[in-house]
Amino acid sequence: MTSRLTLFDDIERWDHRHKRQTQSSFHFLNTSAWPASHNMRAALEQWFEDYPDDDKNDLRARFRKRDDNHESAFFELFLYEVFRRLGLTPEVHPEPSTGRGRPDFLVTPRTGSAAYVEANVVGLTGFMVEDPLEQGVLQAIDALAMARPTGIRLTAHSRGKLATSPPTRRIKDKVGRWLEQVGREFPRPGSIESMPSVTVSHGDWSLTLTAGHRSDRLSDRLIHVGPGKGGASTEDVALRKNVLEKAKQHGKLDHPLIVAMNTMNGFQDAEDEMSALFGGEQLTWKVDRNGNAVTPPQSSREPDSLWRNRSGNRYSRVHGVLFFRGVWPWNANNVVSHLYVNPYIGADVPDEMLRLGSARVRNAQMTWEAGENLGDLLDLPENWPGERTRPIFD
Repeated sequence: MTSRLTLFDDIERWDHRHKRQTQSSFHFLNTSAWPASHNMRAALEQWFEDYPDDDKNDLRARFRKRDDNHESAFFELFLYEVFRRLGLTPEVHPEPSTGRGRPDFLVTPRTGSAAYVEANVVGLTGFMVEDPLEQGVLQAIDALAMARPTGIRLTAHSRGKLATSPPTRRIKDKVGRWLEQVGREFPRPGSIESMPSVTVSHGDWSLTLTAGHRSDRLSDRLIHVGPGKGGASTEDVALRKNVLEKAKQHGKLDHPLIVAMNTMNGFQDAEDEMSALFGGEQLTWKVDRNGNAVTPPQSSREPDSLWRNRSGNRYSRVHGVLFFRGVWPWNANNVVSHLYVNPYIGADVPDEMLRLGSARVRNAQMTWEAGENLGDLLDLPENWPGERTRPIFD
C-alpha cells in the first residue's frame, strides 16, 4: 500500500516566528507552528486531495519550490478548487485540437460551451529581490528585531545592484541607531509630519527604510513591506504586458480562452485593469487656431490595449480576463475578483464564472457586479485563517 501524496511534510512543528526575509513562502508554511498555518495546510491538503492524480506530482514539485514556482502552483490549485465549487468540471492541461501547447485548464459547465483557462501570477517587475548580497543585508537588518522585538514596521525600497559585498555590520549599526531615535520620536498617529526614513548605500546600490507604522504589538520581524525595486513598471503596463503574452501563447484554440490573473503587487485597482484591457484613459478636445479650447474635454481610451489597437479589434480568441487581486492562502476567503467580458465580440463565457463577479459593457457603460464571497464558496470560516501565534513577547 502506497502512502498518500501530500503537499507538506509530516513533521513536528515548533517555530512560532514570523516569516524571515530569506525564507520561501513554502518553507515558512511547511514549518510554522502557528494555528493559522495549521489551518491553511489542512485546507490546501484537502484541495490537493481532490486534484487529479495524474497531475499531482508536477503541481507538488512546483508548490514546494521557491516563490515564483510556489505562487503559480498555489494559484492553479486555488483555481481548480474554485472551479469545482462553482459546479464546473475542470480538466488539467488538456490537449486542444488546434493551437499551440496546453492551456492550464479546460472548464466545462453543466450547460453551454466549454472554455480554456490560462493562469498567470503577476507582480511588478523587480518587486521580488533575489540578489543574495542584498538578501544578506535585509536579513541582518531584520535580525535587529530578533534581538530586541519592536512595534516599528518598516517598508524597504532599493535601487541599483550590489557589485561587491557591503559592510553589513556598519549598515546594521547605522539602522540600529536610527531605530533607537525613531523609537523616541515616532510621529503621533494622524501626524502630518513625514514618516522617518534612513538610507544606506554601497557603490551604486542604496536601500531606504521607512517607518510607516507603529504597533502596540511587539514583533521579531522588522521589514514588513518590500523590498520594492526602483524602476518598476506601473501596474497597468505590467498587467497589459502579461495579458498580451498569455493571449499570444496558444494561438487560435478550438474553444474560447479566458485568462486568469492573480495580481500580487497589492496596489492594483479597477482603473489599472481597465487600462490593460481597454487602453489608458485620455482627454481630447478641439482647439481654435490660437490654441484655445473650443469644446469641453472628452474622456476616451487610447487604442493600445489587449482588445483594441489602432488597427481595430484584436485577440478575439480571448473572451474574458478574470482578475483576482492578490489571493494567497491566508486571504483566500476575502479577495476581490471580476471577470471582464470582451465587449467587441459575442463573448461566450461559462455563466458559473460570472458568480466570481463580473465587469461587462452595457449601454456603452462598464458595469461591475460583485461576486459571491470566496469564503462561503470555499467553506472557509469568517475568521480565516485563525490565530497567528501564541504571545511570545511580554
